[in-house]
Amino acid sequence: MDDAEKEQKQTKKRPALSDAEIVALYRKRYESAISETETKYGRLLYSVAYSILGSREDAEECVNDTYVRAWESVAFDDPDNLSAYLCRITRNLAIDMYRRGRSRAETATDAMDELADVVGSVDSDTMTDRVALTNAINRFFMSLPPKKRMIFMRRYFYMNSTKEIAKMLTTTDGAVRVTLHGLRKKLREYLEGEGIVYDTKKGK
Repeated sequence: MDDAEKEQKQTKKRPALSDAEIVALYRKRYESAISETETKYGRLLYSVAYSILGSREDAEECVNDTYVRAWESVAFDDPDNLSAYLCRITRNLAIDMYRRGRSRAETATDAMDELADVVGSVDSDTMTDRVALTNAINRFFMSLPPKKRMIFMRRYFYMNSTKEIAKMLTTTDGAVRVTLHGLRKKLREYLEGEGIVYDTKKGK
């Protein structure tokens, strides 16, 4: 057995540090504090995050964020119960992540519904017609002036909320909503002119 294998075997056998020893590492700003935290509590923190998020990738991200938060705060908070302290951080981060994800999903649904109201009456549902619809929307998008193009892109390509778009453009939520309403109306007229959607009141 070479020296590397011996060292690895010894490392595996070494018991986890006590909470007081781990907290001391945080106080001294030793990066090993994070690896020791992961060794002792990584599985516990993952289970807390996963129980809320239900996603392996999101849970792992949440646990990594917990280590960052712990690095920033443990030395100052000096927790009496490190496991409870870390679990609370993980739980709060997971809840925030879940809420952001749900909010983003709701925003995306709203944006898709808005477009569905415009393009709902497509002449048929073949692949050819879907490609024609996509190309027509892209042509409409490229014909817009820069500011309206950005609003359209942020809402229907990136699924941003109207409040997020308003903040980007330093304008009001109401102004963005009015602009989007006008853009949807123009898009509908454009698609009707292209013969891709039709006015249900007039028929085909």
